Amino acid sequence: MADFDVSLEGIHAFLGKSTGRDKLGKLVHYGARGVAGIAADYKESLPKGSEGQLFAENVHTKARSLFVRIMNARRTTRWLSSTGIFLALQKPCPWDNKVAWMVAQLGMVWWQLSDHIRWLQQIKWISGDQAQTKRIGFSGFFVSAIVSFLYNLRSLLNSKDESEDKKHKIRLQVVKHFVTVLAAGHISEIAMTHEAVCGFGGAIAASIDIYNMFPRKKIEKKEE
Repeated sequence: MADFDVSLEGIHAFLGKSTGRDKLGKLVHYGARGVAGIAADYKESLPKGSEGQLFAENVHTKARSLFVRIMNARRTTRWLSSTGIFLALQKPCPWDNKVAWMVAQLGMVWWQLSDHIRWLQQIKWISGDQAQTKRIGFSGFFVSAIVSFLYNLRSLLNSKDESEDKKHKIRLQVVKHFVTVLAAGHISEIAMTHEAVCGFGGAIAASIDIYNMFPRKKIEKKEE
């Protein structure tokens, strides 16, 4: 934690990029979804009209409202965001398994294109079932997350000769893609778990991205 640049300049550097704001939005979006999931179960377990039930109902309503609002805002800012993946596909493959890497990237393209179609359905420019479009799109995300998780898990198991810093980075990727598998599996309805698992899984993935992206303090070299 000590090397994070939490000065105004550091915070601005992080929030000044669209990717930084999106990851923070994702943290709030999925975190609120997780809270709404817990509150939904809690309110159903209490006597109707009781103080606890009314409190849980209020938390659920507000958390879900926040979740939906941030989710839709993020969808708007993701216009044509798949161009970055198309650019990456033109560069040398960073994995030692090109087929796996291609499947992971194309799964994300599939999700992003479906996400754009869903946005157009929301504003009623095109017709279609938004729920079905969501399931189809997140199926690609689910496949991408599984491939990425398995690749990074294999990398971790074969990392005994790597530095501790390298191992730490791989561990974070393993965790990130594992919780993404849980979230995408639930949203696509391929492997449903629970709203809280989906929500907090997505929030953990966003937290890891923020951890990796947030500016670090510059180490000043001492003059000899």
